[in-house]
Amino acid sequence: MQELQGEEHRKLLDAIDSLRGYGLARICTRFASEVVLRRHPNLSVSVSITPGSERTEAQKNTLKNFRRRISGYDDFPSIVTEAQKAMGLSDNDADFAHDILKVEVYGPKQPQLTLVDLPGLIQSSTDAQKEDQINVVYDIVKSYMRNPRSIILAIVSATDHYQNQGVLRTARDIDREGERTLGIITKPDKLTPHSEMEKLFRDLARNEPIKLKLGWHMVRNTDMDNSSETDDATAEGRQQREDEFFRNRDFKADTRVGLGIGIPDLRNRLSKLLFERVRDSIHPLLKDIEKGISQCKHEVAKLGDERSTVAAQIKFLSKLSGQFQKLSREAVRGDYGDVFFQVRQSSSARLCAVLRNSHDRFAHELLINGAKWNIASSSQPDIKSRLEAIQEAREILKNHRGRELPGVPNPDVIQRLFEKNSSPWKEMAKDHIRDCQHAIQTFVEEVLDELTDRSIRQKLQTHILDPALKDLLENALHELDKLAAVHERAPLTSNPRFMEKARALEGKRTRNEIADSLQAQYETRTQRPPSELISTVRNMTLASNTDPDELAAEEALDTMLLFYDVRHKS
Repeated sequence: MQELQGEEHRKLLDAIDSLRGYGLARICTRFASEVVLRRHPNLSVSVSITPGSERTEAQKNTLKNFRRRISGYDDFPSIVTEAQKAMGLSDNDADFAHDILKVEVYGPKQPQLTLVDLPGLIQSSTDAQKEDQINVVYDIVKSYMRNPRSIILAIVSATDHYQNQGVLRTARDIDREGERTLGIITKPDKLTPHSEMEKLFRDLARNEPIKLKLGWHMVRNTDMDNSSETDDATAEGRQQREDEFFRNRDFKADTRVGLGIGIPDLRNRLSKLLFERVRDSIHPLLKDIEKGISQCKHEVAKLGDERSTVAAQIKFLSKLSGQFQKLSREAVRGDYGDVFFQVRQSSSARLCAVLRNSHDRFAHELLINGAKWNIASSSQPDIKSRLEAIQEAREILKNHRGRELPGVPNPDVIQRLFEKNSSPWKEMAKDHIRDCQHAIQTFVEEVLDELTDRSIRQKLQTHILDPALKDLLENALHELDKLAAVHERAPLTSNPRFMEKARALEGKRTRNEIADSLQAQYETRTQRPPSELISTVRNMTLASNTDPDELAAEEALDTMLLFYDVRHKS
């Protein structure tokens, strides 16, 4: 298992807040730790747990009650272990928690700073670190990094190529311009002098391959495994060894290009960055506060006056009903002058516009995909040729023979053809009705959310509005069934367009037959006297179809297509 910004990050925090043996560095970080440093004449440490959102109410209450206060650092490791157990984490598993361990440190030398130590990003899963636990870690880390007012400390270790360390990639995904990311290089003492790896990290420290607007900082970490045997056993000794290292390796020359080195400089740099961040955030923060106050006032106003009597309750509901009717009436008419419509970015509150757009989409869909038969002059994928359609009509004609004369289609055949061709209509109409019902449901929820609190809204919806909308939907579907039943009757129309189109179709059919006959007779001859041509046309016997079934099928198909076109547009 590879961890990025894990052990190095915790050691760095140890040095910054001077809690040398405070316990977080000696256990695997499996939860977020929020370290609040505040200046105070007396030294004290307070430890509490902020439960994660996935906890049950009972678990939240238990974790909220975990509070410990000590006057020094000696008992801190045992308190951290106790908090870990309270979160349900044991030393034998590798689970992670969404809970936050909050450590408030007060002392005369503490800077005004709040640090958040997050679990290290795990690059690959093992038996101990399951895939779902890796996702939990990423969720925890990203939830903090997405806060636009936070400063991201991207910790990379000099013991491995920085491109192999996912923290930089994760930081760049969230802070694409690098405006609030400070890169920190740890363990530079592990680099071989004048090696390619040292050159690589010197370039990184100069802000060359990966540019961050806050720049880079380099610190030497404590050797935790051998600290008791070295000068790292004390804060003064650790500081002395860090100063000696940077002096001997000439990293201070890089400070001219913006590199910060050492723990003291990092502490001051973070305090300055925090001050600048707070200063730049004051104006937006005030806006957020004003917006929050306005929203709170609006929520309080939605509660209405006290309703301890029946008369007061009736008055409240009457007022609410009037406001609801006003907004509904304006939405249906398309009058969007009320503030309710203007402050909403989504169009769902503009009910008239939503429904009209839905009607237009339904009409277009019916025009494009309403006919089951898409007939063309030649056969194509998903398209019937005219000859194929005539043959299918012929089969239907054979199954519905009556007392009609040969070559004359039975009206029942035309009806069967129309039913088949218009079969998609009903389901498309049902989908359209449900879309409209959903739009109305969404509008009702928005209006109620504007006018009253959630409790009243849920009760009104559950007991009044939802049942009423359900009844309206059932009535609309019932009316659709009655309209669909009309199409099951024998085709009948008094629309003059039908007769016009029928005469035009017959004329077109005759002209086509004449043109075909003339082309056959004069195909090899270039010149004929006009009188001979006229005589030929007058004496011409048009080719007649000798198959009465095919003739009737073609007539039935054409009549059905004409009737479909008229009925579709009516």
